[in-house]
Amino acid sequence: MKNIMFMIPSMIRGGAERVVSILSNDYASRGWNVSILMLLHSNIGYELDPSINVIDISDDSKPVALMYPFLIHRVRKSVKEVKPDIIVSFMANTCLISGPACRHTKARFVVSERIDPSQDTRNLIVRKMLQSIYAHSDCCVLQTKRAYDYFPDRVKTKSTIIPNPVSVETSATYGGKRIVASGRLETQKNHRMLISAFSDIHKDFPDWRLDIYGEGNERKNLESLIKDLGLERSASLKGNVPDLHKQMADADLYVLSSDFEGLSNALIEAMMMGLPCISTDCSGSDEIITDRQDGIIVPVGDKASLEEAMRLLMSDRELALDMGKKARLSAQRFKTDYVIEKWRKAIEGDTNVS
Repeated sequence: MKNIMFMIPSMIRGGAERVVSILSNDYASRGWNVSILMLLHSNIGYELDPSINVIDISDDSKPVALMYPFLIHRVRKSVKEVKPDIIVSFMANTCLISGPACRHTKARFVVSERIDPSQDTRNLIVRKMLQSIYAHSDCCVLQTKRAYDYFPDRVKTKSTIIPNPVSVETSATYGGKRIVASGRLETQKNHRMLISAFSDIHKDFPDWRLDIYGEGNERKNLESLIKDLGLERSASLKGNVPDLHKQMADADLYVLSSDFEGLSNALIEAMMMGLPCISTDCSGSDEIITDRQDGIIVPVGDKASLEEAMRLLMSDRELALDMGKKARLSAQRFKTDYVIEKWRKAIEGDTNVS
């Protein structure tokens, strides 16, 4: 029986964590021994097969920088105990630990970069460390061509591009006169720009509302902004919800306002539902949306362009519905079964992976 171990900071609800939950459940259903090693936090936000061995070596009481040598030791110890045939390490902060910890193991070592590395605030030492870890891996999984182009040839030769697997059972019903967004409440997501743009538009569309789903460190600041702009009755922060797609179904417009992304699961899911979508031109969006056909792309940080796009789709229902219909069709290439097959090839060492 094959033995596979996934490594990730935590299993809190998020894009990388969702991919790990899908892959680990898939391997468990195929009879593999599956372990998930959580390095930094103990949260679990996804349903996992009961056979999966969840190992928590996190310690929230100390800064990660101080814990670095201890985490390497704990990872190495866990690997020796589990004896995985394959290790799959998700996210850069995990790879910085798993790379040194797994260097002398016989396991196949697969890494996955989950953001646009050109936009991350990594110092030179960290960038060089990651490039070395990725170059010495057996396979490096990237989400977009933009990420692939960022790395030197020694990483590219080990790399393959795999989008996120997406499964959505809910279809858009429209009619709620709602703009929706979903994602962590962090500065990277630039929900502040979306709220500000909605405020400028709201006087011309007083019966519309804005609902943002997700949690994060920016909640208090965004709540203050909503209050300062007098939007308490027309804009709200909904938090994390288990039935996100059902709650968004009656929306008429989905907006991704991020300054940077790896590849947005949330955007793909909204398109798969059939929602008309607007996205900033962050990494991956131009590989998901064909501008002005199945969605609209606006420059990063450009509130005026975002407002213009929102006004267009809010005022032209026929255009919005047509974009939503085309979005649903184009998003089919991200369906879980298709993407999982590509992941299996990367994880298991198929020489034809591409």
